[in-house]
Amino acid sequence: MNSSPRQAGSGTRPIRVAIIGSGFSGIAAAVALRRQGITDFTVFELSAGIGGTWWNNRYPGAEVDLESHIYSFSYARSDWTRTHARWDELQRYLESVVDMFGLRPHIRLGEKVENVTWDAGRAAYDIVTSSRADHGAFHAVISAVGFLNIPLIPPFARAQTDFGGVICHTSAWPDGVDLVGKKVAVLGTGSSAVQVVAEAAKVASEVKIFQIEPNWLLPKGNRDFTARERRLNRYRLVYEWRRRVLYLQYDRRQLRAGHARSDGRAHQRRRRASLAFLEASLAGRPDLRDLATPEFPFEARRTVIRSPNTSSGPPKMSCRSSTDLFIRRSTGWSGRIG
Repeated sequence: MNSSPRQAGSGTRPIRVAIIGSGFSGIAAAVALRRQGITDFTVFELSAGIGGTWWNNRYPGAEVDLESHIYSFSYARSDWTRTHARWDELQRYLESVVDMFGLRPHIRLGEKVENVTWDAGRAAYDIVTSSRADHGAFHAVISAVGFLNIPLIPPFARAQTDFGGVICHTSAWPDGVDLVGKKVAVLGTGSSAVQVVAEAAKVASEVKIFQIEPNWLLPKGNRDFTARERRLNRYRLVYEWRRRVLYLQYDRRQLRAGHARSDGRAHQRRRRASLAFLEASLAGRPDLRDLATPEFPFEARRTVIRSPNTSSGPPKMSCRSSTDLFIRRSTGWSGRIG
């Protein structure tokens, strides 16, 4: 971008920009426009609040897999409470960035973008939203819808059922759901599933996990920052140092794709760590070891990053006898919940 607002065509009218989505990407796009002097822009958001993934994903244990210092904007520091922020802290962070840059007047909540049409004659886009309001013409449209906004619902969960309990997806977690003393079934062992299981195992009377096949697992190393660390993190130089060290570590791991090649040092080191983590996690449940060991090669899919063992048990499933793991494709619900 130039340092001054671009003009639309040969006229003198400043450019009008539409941004679809108000998650991290949408907010970043809005900030970038603001910093370039482009102030005539509108952010369309389907949900009732900003945040994207972190507005929708409110399930127990929801937190980011990357460290807080790099899962954030370089121009907006925060007094992070944890090495890996939970969903509510990330949501508050995004709200603060929106207010810091004066973006709120530009955001239209509850506005689903239904159609975007290019008018070559006017060299402009027309946008139709759910409210059918006239938003005017836009000279540029930025799509920031992400790829985690549409949950994958199994076919049998889409239809009516006689099941009397709560049925929900992690990305549409109902407010007020109480797992205390309940029998909980979790479908899948991906990143969201293992976070839910770790929390459910603490309070539920029984947890059953259904999977088609297991995933490779690595410890996350997440924890609360100490009071001293938080004091130090408030200094700009310390904050920037933490960011740069983390970026360097990730770049070194991916040097020459060493983390993905079976003969790469990073790959071999991480695979050994994954096997050791699985062994330690299931020390009290040898009956689950085969069910929890993937058959596909390490790093062939996204490796699931999970919290180290706590009193609630291992990351995928609790060592408590009340937690079971099944390799089984679920095909339906039963009305019996007792």
